[in-house]
Amino acid sequence: MPPSVPTPVLAVPPLRVQWRQADDDLWVATLGGEFAGTLATDATGLHHVTDRIARPVLTTSSWAQATAALDAAAPVASRRRRRRRRSAAARPTGR
Repeated sequence: MPPSVPTPVLAVPPLRVQWRQADDDLWVATLGGEFAGTLATDATGLHHVTDRIARPVLTTSSWAQATAALDAAAPVASRRRRRRRRSAAARPTGR
């Protein structure tokens, strides 16, 4: 019996929340290309953070706290795995 060889594990780094400015007082967050939430600033300077399903996460006067709150609330995501293609011999013939 051949000795067992450990299978290498490839570490995939987690995706980071990306911020895009949608308006003067509105920023939109995405994670892995999917909507992750918003950060809106009101006239008093408070930042209101909502998650990907519009639930309030935090209201704060600090931009850093606001973005960190959404980073923490965003679901952990990693890159999608590609599906393996079946060989021609394994494909159904359609009969």
